[in-house]
Amino acid sequence: MLVGAHLHEACDDFSSVHPRFALDLFHLVDQPLKLALPFLEHRPGDQKYLEELANRIRQKIGAVEGELDYGFCHGDLLWRQCRLRWPKGHDV
Repeated sequence: MLVGAHLHEACDDFSSVHPRFALDLFHLVDQPLKLALPFLEHRPGDQKYLEELANRIRQKIGAVEGELDYGFCHGDLLWRQCRLRWPKGHDV
């Protein structure tokens, strides 16, 4: 089993008393859209496209929302994203 699979399995029952950041549609779609639209005021066609795209994303995720898994988010586990710190400041 790969390291990532072990981590997913170990986190299945993870719970914490600490508040967690919500990685939801508001954060992933609504907030970025709200920030981008003012920069496109001179391009109403692009504003409309982004608003329609956001609606399609919400609809598609809403259609499968009951089938999605939610859990602990560990971030990237790619080898290039990992860093080990050895004694005396030698990083790998």
